[in-house]
Amino acid sequence: MYDTQPENTPASRLDPKNCGEPGDHGPRDGLWLKVQECISAGNCVDVDKAQRCAVMHGGLVVPIDRVKGIECYTIWQPGAPNYWHSAWEYVCKHMPPASTGLGINSKSARTKDQLHIHMADFHERASGDLVHELKGQQKNMAPYSGKSWAESLVTATGWVASAQKWEQRKYRAHHVLNLGSNLFETLQKEVAPSSERMQEQTMIVIPAPQGFYVLNSEKGIRDGTSTCDYLLRCN
Repeated sequence: MYDTQPENTPASRLDPKNCGEPGDHGPRDGLWLKVQECISAGNCVDVDKAQRCAVMHGGLVVPIDRVKGIECYTIWQPGAPNYWHSAWEYVCKHMPPASTGLGINSKSARTKDQLHIHMADFHERASGDLVHELKGQQKNMAPYSGKSWAESLVTATGWVASAQKWEQRKYRAHHVLNLGSNLFETLQKEVAPSSERMQEQTMIVIPAPQGFYVLNSEKGIRDGTSTCDYLLRCN
């Protein structure tokens, strides 16, 4: 199990290879090529020029700059685009906010090497009981628990498609009143201080009675997960 205490990240570990190059065109770079094409053709579903991202078919929010995934250090730097805020603004205009969540997979769980945030419905059971369960456990969450996000663990039930059954997973839980702050920056500071740690993380944002629950997990914690698929219909 990983140590939960953040550590300083040496500048030498901010490897540009974790972000990719604009000219990349490998077998996992299709989403990067598609977002460039839709920007050029002017036929993306939506574009947020201020936050440097586009909405693609399939409910994906994708940076219009080269960002391979959650391990890319540029997304947690001060002044980085707030893709989460942009995604939620789109949800509020075009999707049912009460039953929609946002999620991103870890490097090992994704199939595309361009960062993308899923905007997706909860699974049926999750949509009915997840908010209720987490509301009851809010005292265990940062900042209410007095602990850091890294130390605030809750249990949530999700759907395991490969086994066709419901199972519980452990998540680090944080409550925020809004999505005005960059969640990638907060995650890097409080939970995963390096690209090596960030690449293992999944993160899910769901609406709370007041604000949002931000859940994070990885395979390195007991009963953890590296994917948002258990809680959201990401596929």
